[in-house]
Amino acid sequence: MSPTPLDLWKGRALRLGLSATAIGATTITGVIRNKWFAIHLAPEGIGVIGQVVATFTWLGALAALGLGLPVARAIAAAHGAGDPEAARRTARTALGITLLTTGAVVAIGLVFAAPLSLAVLGDPGFAMLIRVGMLGTAGYAFYLIVQGIVSGHSDIRPPVTVAVAGGLATVIAAFILVPARGIPGGTWSAVLYFPAGMIALLLVHGRVYAEAWSPRGGGLPAIETRALVTIGLSALVLALADQGVMLALRAHFLRVHGIAANGIFQAALSISGQVAALFYMYLSNYALGRLSGAGDVAGIRAYMQRQWIPVVLAALPLFAFAAVAASPLLHVLYSNRFDGARGMLGWMLLGEFCRVQTLALLFGALALQRTGRWFAGGMLYPLAFAAFYVASGGASPLDLARAHAAGSVAGLAGAGVVMHTAGLRLRAVDWLVSALTVAALGALAMVLGR
Repeated sequence: MSPTPLDLWKGRALRLGLSATAIGATTITGVIRNKWFAIHLAPEGIGVIGQVVATFTWLGALAALGLGLPVARAIAAAHGAGDPEAARRTARTALGITLLTTGAVVAIGLVFAAPLSLAVLGDPGFAMLIRVGMLGTAGYAFYLIVQGIVSGHSDIRPPVTVAVAGGLATVIAAFILVPARGIPGGTWSAVLYFPAGMIALLLVHGRVYAEAWSPRGGGLPAIETRALVTIGLSALVLALADQGVMLALRAHFLRVHGIAANGIFQAALSISGQVAALFYMYLSNYALGRLSGAGDVAGIRAYMQRQWIPVVLAALPLFAFAAVAASPLLHVLYSNRFDGARGMLGWMLLGEFCRVQTLALLFGALALQRTGRWFAGGMLYPLAFAAFYVASGGASPLDLARAHAAGSVAGLAGAGVVMHTAGLRLRAVDWLVSALTVAALGALAMVLGR
């Protein structure tokens, strides 16, 4: 018996609800931690910590070699084909590779901490904070791989565990360390999120995925490992470009407008990211697995078209609310010293709204193993983001957020063209809904940015 439309909506609501639980835990603990930071560290301290976090996540993405997404696709495809042993071999291979690469990246980060500090913060004196961040680099690298494993099973429970445990660890550490140690204590607090979350995931869900991290049974044959790494390297370049462009432009922004302005931008980036995270988690931890098991172009296209309008219409009110409530949100989550982030937040929300839709499009190409189209579609945003920022000159504090929004809109439009050539086209009504909702958020951003 085929599911009714009501059944489909109930299923989507349940999955979004579980994703919302994880985001809710992250948001609540993040609010508490950020408020504590705002009281004790001011915008300058938050600007420093935000840049350290951006650095260790960039290095963590490098260490993971982009394997998270191809691992999710391969595991989902293996289960769809009734071959659980192939899924286990994929997981073991990815974890083994990541163990080696993470060790190398962490060692390099520890040795070259001073040049890294100079590059991202304009001051080699923050080298010790970069070294502390290497713990976060290791935790984030393995989180990306384990997230790929659980996403391949379309399991959205482990991210809830990570969010709760990681969030609690950061809050407890902040309460203890920030009053006594200031910015270094805040850095330790931020760094603990992924290591603590990974330990909790192993304790709570370790038995379910025991075969994945068991050394017995071996890994993939060489030819399959090369295929996994090839797709992973494409994902790696995308991740490094995506995060690296933001990190580099923020380094320029910091030099032009100061560390305090970077802290204000961090507030806008954090809030917009928390709103978008619900949908990123749903797409990454559920939709990608479903797409990868959908079969051919027709099956994947049908799933994309069925999901498009519900996802876009579910996202719109949340993004719009965050834009309209920018001032009270900034006061509650931070303090009135962050009022300068109000205009930034509107543009950042518009950008993240477009990026949610772009990800929903590009996952179709990944499910089909159309790596070239997936890579081409994914590179449009960072290139456009950089181009718009350079064209603006970066003289206004709003230029970075505006460039993010403009790059995201361009990336969505370009991804639509790329996916159309792959046969993964949306319907006219899907694009109409997308255009109208983007225009509505754009109008809000312009009002807030005055």
